[in-house]
Amino acid sequence: MGRVSYSLGDTKEASELYSDSLALCLSGKLGPTVQMMALLPLSGLSVNGCLLRSQIDPVEKRIRKSGEGLNPNYFRLLLDESDFTRTLEKIWTQPEALFPFTYR
Repeated sequence: MGRVSYSLGDTKEASELYSDSLALCLSGKLGPTVQMMALLPLSGLSVNGCLLRSQIDPVEKRIRKSGEGLNPNYFRLLLDESDFTRTLEKIWTQPEALFPFTYR
C-alpha cells in the first residue's frame, strides 16, 4: 500500500505505511525471512527521503546477518554491495530481484 500511496503522490501516507511495515518485519516476533522483507519498506522510506543514516545502520546490520544466515548466495545483491543505500535503490526499482513473489 505504501507504493500505491507513493505513486498517487501521498508521500506522508506512504511513509506511514512503510514505517508500519518495517516495524512488523523487525518486530522480533517473526524470523529472519520476514526480517529480510524489511528491505521492501526500507527502500520505500529511502526513496521518499525519510531515512537518516543513523536510522539505517542498526537495521542494515540486522538484515545483513539474516541474509548470511538464510542463503548467502540468494542474497548476493545485498551482501556483495557495500553501499546499503544503493542496495535499497535497487530493491526499489527491481523488487523482484530478491522478492519474486511481490505483486505489482
